[in-house]
Amino acid sequence: PKNFSTHSGMGAELLKTPDKLCCILINLVEKIGIPKKKSISCKIRLFNNYYQLKNLIEKILQTGISNLTIHCRTPIMRNRQDPIWNFLPKLIPIIENSQVNLIINGNMQNVNDLKNLQMALNDNEKKLSIMIAEAAEANPSIFNQFPKPQYLIIKELFEICQKYYENFLATKFLMLNMIPGKSKYFQKISQTKNFHQMDNILNEISRSEER
Repeated sequence: PKNFSTHSGMGAELLKTPDKLCCILINLVEKIGIPKKKSISCKIRLFNNYYQLKNLIEKILQTGISNLTIHCRTPIMRNRQDPIWNFLPKLIPIIENSQVNLIINGNMQNVNDLKNLQMALNDNEKKLSIMIAEAAEANPSIFNQFPKPQYLIIKELFEICQKYYENFLATKFLMLNMIPGKSKYFQKISQTKNFHQMDNILNEISRSEER
């Protein structure tokens, strides 16, 4: 729910205009999805009221989309706040009966979170999927059964960028997106001016983590 989209009625603001939202989805399905054989997906946030949310989802399911992602936070919630799961047990059967794939989003960190979610929601057939954003950006190896520590991933990315890309500013941008803003190394890396300085900082991180 960023202002650059919501101020003009886009993004999470479309939750307030369900007829417009569904009209957009129907047009996407009929004019792009069907003729080009492409799956059309929709991602929504929650309402505080279950029945309001249920009514919206039932309308969306009739548009012909293939995938529905539910970000389990309301439009005013931020990513630092814990997601809300209590509506899911009642919503899942409705969505599954419509033959639409359900994807859950909100504070998912790794493969084990998917397994725990499937177990908690009695998803014995393992139909549920999850969407991972920030955690994957910080450490792409979380999709492995045994993820690498983040500092090794950052060092590996640095070495690839330095060898093949040779663009320091772009490399620095990637690093700062992967390292949490509260990390003691974030400010140090943000002050680096070349690959040599960054290499020294990353070696310092490695030595600290390996102790």
